[in-house]
Amino acid sequence: MHFSEALVEGLVEAIDSTKANQFYNSIKNKYIDAVAFHAAYDSLISDNNLTDLFNKDGLLRSRGTYGKIKDCADTELQKALKKLWAAQYVDSLTTKEIQAKKDAEAKAQAEADAKIRAEHQAKQDALKAELKVTADKCKAQALERVIKEHRDVAETYEDFSDTKASDDIELSVDDESRFILRLHSHYYILTREEIEDTTYLTNLMITLLSNYIEAHADKEIREECYSLVSFYGLPRRTWDMVYLYDSTKDKIYMFGHSASDRSEDNLYADTVKDGYTTRDKVAYNEMPDVNNLELVVVNKIRSYSTGRCWSSLTLDKYYNPTTDPELLKKCGIHFKPYSGGFNEPSMDLIPDKDVDDVYRNIGLTKGERILDEYDSSD
Repeated sequence: MHFSEALVEGLVEAIDSTKANQFYNSIKNKYIDAVAFHAAYDSLISDNNLTDLFNKDGLLRSRGTYGKIKDCADTELQKALKKLWAAQYVDSLTTKEIQAKKDAEAKAQAEADAKIRAEHQAKQDALKAELKVTADKCKAQALERVIKEHRDVAETYEDFSDTKASDDIELSVDDESRFILRLHSHYYILTREEIEDTTYLTNLMITLLSNYIEAHADKEIREECYSLVSFYGLPRRTWDMVYLYDSTKDKIYMFGHSASDRSEDNLYADTVKDGYTTRDKVAYNEMPDVNNLELVVVNKIRSYSTGRCWSSLTLDKYYNPTTDPELLKKCGIHFKPYSGGFNEPSMDLIPDKDVDDVYRNIGLTKGERILDEYDSSD
């Protein structure tokens, strides 16, 4: 027997106002009292041939029942049916019995899901524990080679960091297929095959250590050179590149930056190989003793601009005229004005009276101004 038919039996045709109120109050309390609804309205539902709107639970069988509801001639029944429809399909309410069943099913499903997750996590933990043993073994083997085969790198790292490489290098398990080799903020993501390749892992450790050493060495080199230039009384804004001569090595060093790259000051030296001269950064283990360095020339960029196929540079160079001319020539001093022609630099002497006191006070009383313009456009 249909739910509504079961409720209609023995009911009078008039609306049971007590049951109707009970139904409306249930909506206010966020559930649907289907028993009260049918106790109140089943007589009218039958009279209006609307019993097919309901399912076995006494609720509307689908959202599409609204078409029949709005055509219902009985205004009281139509009002109640619209209220029921809105409760089901707008507010997503249901009966306490159905909700209790849904809650029980949801709880059972949640417990089943939690059990599955726990079992999966247990497997993951066991796998990670196994992989950690592998990672620790591979790390120990690679570190042993670092200490034996690259002791100088390990000891230099310890000098800069005051800690041992073996304490700072980490090899951790990221997931079942990835590992992380880390030194401070720098890291590599590796596969199991890669960490089990001891030579490969050792080389990565050396790279991490060397990069750390280079970064901290560059910082120390810069600090020492800044102190030296400051000793000569040159504020930072008065120079872009200084030429420093080490008489013990008969070698010229350049500290500062070029016009095209002002990102960071570095110490450079010229190296001749196979007849070609290159200007390279000075490595930490080739750093000269700053106590042996003498300031001989100062470069100051007056202006610089560049485009897609053109550039324009105005550069001043200041020097002490009593310095060995051959040494000054190696630092880019020419002594006599020259004109290079199209797309070639030219130079004019800076009048002595125009040499700023900041240079004159340290004996750099002479100056040359270089104009270097280049244009490759049609």
